[in-house]
Amino acid sequence: MASRKRIYDTEFRGEAVRIVTETGKPIPEVAENLDIHPGTLHSWVSRARRNGSPSSGAPGGPPTPPGRGGGGGPGPLPLARWPSAGERAR
Repeated sequence: MASRKRIYDTEFRGEAVRIVTETGKPIPEVAENLDIHPGTLHSWVSRARRNGSPSSGAPGGPPTPPGRGGGGGPGPLPLARWPSAGERAR
């Protein structure tokens, strides 16, 4: 038995994400009620939190200033520099 890829319209995706974000219900519960895979709903919710839309790759708000990670956090962590081979030998 082959499974078919189901295609959900933007309105359905947005409503599913809204249920999770506004009610605080767990993703697995909402996914079961809507008869969709929890991983699918999780990706929509993650994308909406990142971009402002569950089906769009475009950001939903104003651009984030450089050096800021968005989401109110302290920003990106500085990258550590690995010592060179000569430095490790000391």
